[in-house]
Amino acid sequence: TKENKAKKIFVFFTWRQTFLHKSNFRPAFRETSYYKKIESFITNQRLKNILVENKIELCVAFHHALKNQCKVDMSFKNFQDITIVEMGEISRYVQEADILVTDYSSLAFDFFFLEKPVLFYRVDEDDNTLEMSDRVDLNFAKSLDSKMFNVFYNEELLIDKLKFYIENDFLLENENLNILNDKFFTKKEIRR
Repeated sequence: TKENKAKKIFVFFTWRQTFLHKSNFRPAFRETSYYKKIESFITNQRLKNILVENKIELCVAFHHALKNQCKVDMSFKNFQDITIVEMGEISRYVQEADILVTDYSSLAFDFFFLEKPVLFYRVDEDDNTLEMSDRVDLNFAKSLDSKMFNVFYNEELLIDKLKFYIENDFLLENENLNILNDKFFTKKEIRR
């Protein structure tokens, strides 16, 4: 039964043009704010304690472009208590996971359609290594923050909200469901 299944937090951050650029000026991936903040989040001791206490599995995947170009999977292999999700398994985790943590991946729409919570964590707000195209994307996403919910720029506030959802069985709040229904999805009437 569903009650007996382990609860899962799915972490999926999307790619950046900066990391795919072929020039010699590309920053070392592990030196970017993007990488450092993701690493800090998934290895946060407070988060680990919450996950152990509540028997929650942390599942992490990266966009295939990042894995191919930056060897991201190798970066996280040494982290214990984290399930590394391969690209071919992502759709399974969309179904199985109870919540998504992302920057602005389109996977959010899959979770929203399933009425599962999504936490947006903007990891590279202050990253001066980003190319102009990535900065434009980030600024555009920031301009939409007020139309969304669960947008975070701070790791501890993000963990606070995760804890809230864990304590409330990962149920999306009614006011956020209303935002989804009003702004994202059209409900069709069933004709009999």
